Amino acid sequence: MRKRMVGEPITIARIARDLALTPRTLQRHLVKEGTGYQPLLDDVRRTTAQRLLTATDLGDAEIAFLLGFAELNSFTRAFRGWEGTTPRLWRARLLPRSA
Repeated sequence: MRKRMVGEPITIARIARDLALTPRTLQRHLVKEGTGYQPLLDDVRRTTAQRLLTATDLGDAEIAFLLGFAELNSFTRAFRGWEGTTPRLWRARLLPRSA
């Protein structure tokens, strides 16, 4: 999934096609592993967002685009659900600027 994040929506059909599976077969495999497509996508997006916020100077809008979010506010809302704060505040707490 992480490799497919290039600024466009990451659909289950696209991932299934890359794995030479049907979307339904991929869903069955994920259920067998105790997860689903959306939780897996959220986890990949969350860890990638954290990495990009920590290791780059990319802005929130650029990160949102790279993660396949259609709009910045969608990314901000998702990030707030994951971390309890906005990407900007999360980065500021992690990397305090010297005065």
